[in-house]
Amino acid sequence: MKNEDIFILPANYKVVRKVNLSKDKHINLVIQLCFIVIAGILMGLAFWIGFPLSNSMDLLPSLLVTVILILMYMSLHELTHAFFIKFFSGRLPSFRIRFPFLSIGSEAYFNRKKFIIIALAPALVWGITLAALLFVVPSQIFFSVYILFIVNFAGSAGDYVQSYIALKAPTATLFQDNGIETTIYMLADNKKNPGTN
Repeated sequence: MKNEDIFILPANYKVVRKVNLSKDKHINLVIQLCFIVIAGILMGLAFWIGFPLSNSMDLLPSLLVTVILILMYMSLHELTHAFFIKFFSGRLPSFRIRFPFLSIGSEAYFNRKKFIIIALAPALVWGITLAALLFVVPSQIFFSVYILFIVNFAGSAGDYVQSYIALKAPTATLFQDNGIETTIYMLADNKKNPGTN
């Protein structure tokens, strides 16, 4: 699909599912469980390796630094989605701000591969970046950066669920995420068998 065609739904595609991560109770529960499991594993890893899980800063400044870093990360996470949406579609996505959250949406129809790349890009890009930072940051903020490292991977649980849904869909499936819900489109003859690849 060319960039100029990515905003036009092919005539032989039909809506088969709409996914709203915040309203679907089952999906929301899965996301919460993923968050808890990933955060637990990464905290356990920190104890097992012997990472310094305290710092020389007082509690209030440490909390303030951690909160500021998390808020900055949340914006960078969504901007990373935006970068890849722009890269694949040629157009800037729409931005919705509901403080302290920023969500990104697009009217473009992405194929399965591009949709998964867009979904997983922040976890991978910032995961690698934060892992590298852990080796060079001063000890005073190591714990704050490690919390950010956990937030990156655990907080991307919704992106993992989106990617899993995409992986289960046929290769020719198209996805449109407007920042509130994801609409899944399949070829009309695949509608009866949405789990095939």
